Amino acid sequence: MKKLFKSILIPWLSGKAYSKIDKEQYAEAIELLLKITHIEQNSEAREADYYHLGFCYFKCKDFNKALPWFEKSYNRFNQKKTQLESSFYKSLLYYYSQALRANKLSEKATILEREYEKVCENSGKSDR
Repeated sequence: MKKLFKSILIPWLSGKAYSKIDKEQYAEAIELLLKITHIEQNSEAREADYYHLGFCYFKCKDFNKALPWFEKSYNRFNQKKTQLESSFYKSLLYYYSQALRANKLSEKATILEREYEKVCENSGKSDR
């Protein structure tokens, strides 16, 4: 029963959260995404939700809260080694590096910016 409940609840919450992001209602999206990450703490496929949490905090100009979510997403992408195929990864690199700069963490931001440029060169375009 619990598994069935989660299999229905997670897609519903995700849909609502992404709808809020599309409408630029970032604070509301954050609440929904936090619920998802709480329910699905051990899921292997949460890097997109982590990215979107970081993105929403970034858009709310709460760069300090954006950083751990971007870092979790970045670490998950690198564990899976799927970054070159993912437009999420390019956006993640861009926003993560900007949040690092906003928090005066320039050295790590520079590393991510170089990685972003490399990924963009390999894919032939830059996505944000």
